[in-house]
Amino acid sequence: MNIQQKTILIIFLSAALFVHAGCCEYTVTFGEITEPDADVSGADGIETFWDLPLWIQVSWISSTIIGSVAAIKFFPLIAGKIRYALENAKRQKILDYVIEYPGRCIEELSDEININRETLRYHLGCLENNNHIIIESSDHFKRIFPNHNTFSSQERKIISICHNPVQVKILASILKYPGIRNTDLKDELNLSKSAVTWHIKKMESAGILSVRKSGRSGHYYIKSGLESFVAENLPDEIKENLELERANLT
Repeated sequence: MNIQQKTILIIFLSAALFVHAGCCEYTVTFGEITEPDADVSGADGIETFWDLPLWIQVSWISSTIIGSVAAIKFFPLIAGKIRYALENAKRQKILDYVIEYPGRCIEELSDEININRETLRYHLGCLENNNHIIIESSDHFKRIFPNHNTFSSQERKIISICHNPVQVKILASILKYPGIRNTDLKDELNLSKSAVTWHIKKMESAGILSVRKSGRSGHYYIKSGLESFVAENLPDEIKENLELERANLT
């Protein structure tokens, strides 16, 4: 049934729900009293529904049945439209937040936009099925990104790394001191040498860092062309500190 047919049906059922007042009324006229003993004190009595003419009874019962059928038929449709509108508003809120803050994991999204995780997973699934978002696994977290070629695969990896509290500090140090060595990073960030090596290898395999060997030491750099994007996606606090230190150096 197309929209036009549904509209016609709704109009018909709505009209049938109400019996036209003109077909159910009595006409009362006033005239002169011709009988001196006539009782004019009030109504003669109360008539029940079953005392009314048959055609009024049939009209009322028919309109009630048709109206009830219409309500039963169209209530789920109306309720579904209302539910869809509410869900769509919530889903749009999630999508707008993902666009503004890409790379958040489900736990962060749930806390920041105050939606419980099961509801959030349902809406994220709908958004992913409709190609509005991309969900990628990173360090045991599922991170959410807007789709439609907003970010390249490498850019999504950089954003994910910038959400890792250790790796983002390593990135910031390399950005601040291009060519820094493993031992210098260890001292700068108060990490063990093995921890620095492990994180460096992960970022190197992600195609974000390059290494230049000098004897037994390795000097680390942000890959050419990625420096600006890395700097843009650093957390605000780290970004401000980096800019301040650069200003002091100049």
